[in-house]
Amino acid sequence: MKLSPEELLLRWANYHLEEAGCTKINNFSSDIKDSKAYYNLLNQVAPKGDEEGVPPIAIDISGLRVRHSHVAGSHIVGRRTV
Repeated sequence: MKLSPEELLLRWANYHLEEAGCTKINNFSSDIKDSKAYYNLLNQVAPKGDEEGVPPIAIDISGLRVRHSHVAGSHIVGRRTV
């Protein structure tokens, strides 16, 4: 069975989402609009700091509630909002 790169990545992502006890995704467009799947995926695969010499990487989702205009970069000096 030969999978396309997107299908392979989707299987990998769903494997890790399932391991994290999260909802699987069907695509990389509408199913990930709110970034929760990305958060859960990163939280699952990021180093926890269990191994010696490997620091933990904390995943912070506090920015998910920021208004779209801030996320889009309008807060960067010199840029105007349209």
